[in-house]
Amino acid sequence: MFYYDAFKKIERFFEGRPCYIIYRGKIQYQNMKKLRYSIDDLCHHLRVSDIDSVSKVDFAILETNGSLSVIPKQESQTLLPDALISDGCINQEALQILNKDEAWLKNELKKKHISYIEDVLYCVLEKNGLYVIKK
Repeated sequence: MFYYDAFKKIERFFEGRPCYIIYRGKIQYQNMKKLRYSIDDLCHHLRVSDIDSVSKVDFAILETNGSLSVIPKQESQTLLPDALISDGCINQEALQILNKDEAWLKNELKKKHISYIEDVLYCVLEKNGLYVIKK
């Protein structure tokens, strides 16, 4: 586990992190400004994704390779498209964005009869609760 966490930190340092440009239908202007990503860039990427208006987007994530991942409102099932748990490791940043903590996550997992986070391959918060895939 320690080696995996250390590897992830090194990977993030060199590759960066994906960044929300639109989060729950709202443009994240401060993120755009920090990345020097203009509204024209956003509109271009949305058109490439066959989306004609920002109002139709629930999430838009600028990936580390420069591409924009877009989740339209009509297709969105999640409250946050980032995994809360990936291969047994908690995504603290995702919990922070959701204003949740590890205690909340562990309590929700217990409701699904899961005692150990290490037993979870993938976990995401959907509109109707946690979606979990066990290892």
